[in-house]
Amino acid sequence: MSLIFYTWGTGAAYGRELGLSFTRRMRNQTANSIIGLNHKKIDFHFLVDAGSPCVESIIQKNILKVPDALFITHSHNDHISDLDKLVHSRIRGLDIQSIPLKPLPIICTEKCLNHPEYGLKEKFKDYNDEIDWKPITSFDEWHSLNKSNGNIIPSNQIKSHEDFYKMEFKALPVNHSPDAPGACLYIFHEKTTHKKLIISGDFHSLNDNIINNKDFKDPSLIILETNNIKAWEEDHTNWENNKKLIKNLKTDKNKTLVLISHTSGYEDYKQGYYDHIPIDKDWAEEIKNFNAPYNTTVGLAEDGKCYKI
Repeated sequence: MSLIFYTWGTGAAYGRELGLSFTRRMRNQTANSIIGLNHKKIDFHFLVDAGSPCVESIIQKNILKVPDALFITHSHNDHISDLDKLVHSRIRGLDIQSIPLKPLPIICTEKCLNHPEYGLKEKFKDYNDEIDWKPITSFDEWHSLNKSNGNIIPSNQIKSHEDFYKMEFKALPVNHSPDAPGACLYIFHEKTTHKKLIISGDFHSLNDNIINNKDFKDPSLIILETNNIKAWEEDHTNWENNKKLIKNLKTDKNKTLVLISHTSGYEDYKQGYYDHIPIDKDWAEEIKNFNAPYNTTVGLAEDGKCYKI
C-alpha cells in the first residue's frame, strides 16, 4: 500500500479581497484527499473537508475514484461549501457508470453533526437520502470504516472476517470558535505501512493533552492551519505559535512533511506587522528562516498539488 495526498484548497475563509490589485495568488477553500494505492490501483479515497471548488479540482486531476467517505473537521462554510455539489456529482457519476448507489458516508464529531444551530444536520436537513451521517462519539480512539455499509466502529472491535479500509482514524478536539461546535483534528493511520497523517482543521490553540498525545507525534505528514504569520487572531493560530508546535511533534528520526495551509495574513496587515497583506514570498521567507527539527521538511501547501507519502 502506498499513499498520495492532494491539497485542493489552502486558503482562509474569504480568500482575496475585492478592490485590490492582483498581488497574491488565489487559494481555494479548504479540502484535502488521502488516496491509498494498491499496485497502482486506487484502494480508497478519503476526502477531508469539502471547500469549493474541490469537486472540479478532483475532476481536473483525472481522479476517477469518487470519495469513499468525507471527513469534516468543523461546520464553517469554507470547509463545507462544495458539499452540495459533491453529493450530487458523486451520485450522477456513479449512476452513469452503473455502479450501485449508496449514500455518502460523512464523518464528523457528534457536536459538529447535531448542534441545533450550527450542526451539519441542520445545515443539510434536506439531504437525508443522499448522505449517511456517521458521528464519532468518542475522542482519542481509533476507528475504522466498513467498506460495504460505511459503519464506523472502534478498531479494536473489528472481527477478522469483516472488510474495513486499512486506513484507521481518530479525532482529537481543538479550540476554534463558539460557532464551530465539536471542531477537531484528524489523525489517520495506514495499517500496512504505518504511515500517519494529521489534518489539523482550524484552531486557535491546542490543549496540552493533545500536544503531548503519543499519536500526535512523528507524523509522516501534517497539514497545519496557519492563518497569520505574526498576528494573533481570536479564532486562529499563527506561524509563531506553530513553529513551537512543529518542534514539539518530533521525537524520532523518521521523515515528516509539514504543509502550511489556510493562509491569510489579513490580521498581519491589520495589526501592523506588515504594510501589505503577506504574499507567497513573505510566507516562504518565514519558512526558510525556520530552524526545523531534523528530518522535517516545511513548505507552503499548494492548491491541487500531489504529495507522495
